[in-house]
Amino acid sequence: MIEVRSPPQWQYYLNPWWREQRLYVTRLSKAECQRRLNEATTRFLGRRVGRAWLSAADFTLHRVTFYNNGFKPFVYVTLDDSMPPETAVRMTLSGSNSVRLFFVVWYGFLALFAAGVLISTPGRQPPSDLAFPLGIMALFLAWPVVLNAFGRAIAYGDRQFLTTFLVEELELKQSQVMPAPSYGG
Repeated sequence: MIEVRSPPQWQYYLNPWWREQRLYVTRLSKAECQRRLNEATTRFLGRRVGRAWLSAADFTLHRVTFYNNGFKPFVYVTLDDSMPPETAVRMTLSGSNSVRLFFVVWYGFLALFAAGVLISTPGRQPPSDLAFPLGIMALFLAWPVVLNAFGRAIAYGDRQFLTTFLVEELELKQSQVMPAPSYGG
């Protein structure tokens, strides 16, 4: 496995926008890879690995569990058949897009709230009266990070599980040549 970009381990727990990219190759064709992933995954609870109904990548996969954990890692798989006879398999491990959007909205609201407090209070109230609003802002700043860390800790083995699943299912091996990234659909 070549890790194209692997952040420090602590970012998995504390960074809501955490992302890891990996590149593999397989001797299988793109169509065969798609067939195998369609057969080995489910959109419901029937198998170990689920796939999303809609995906910006070729496949969006996650580990199926009996509980809902919005902070669990997803793997976005892109298949590139531009290097015959091999197919490049790009894996991007990250949080779900909906959780990432939630964090943007949450911190956007927090920024507006902080701006409102800071604009309305200078010179009108003693600094001791600002302790409560600033404490609330600190709590609102820390709470999503704590939730993210807890959710990712619950899903501790999911990154390795999804990577192992793809390596075995698609017969992946380490890439010797790294093709240029392909963007778009």
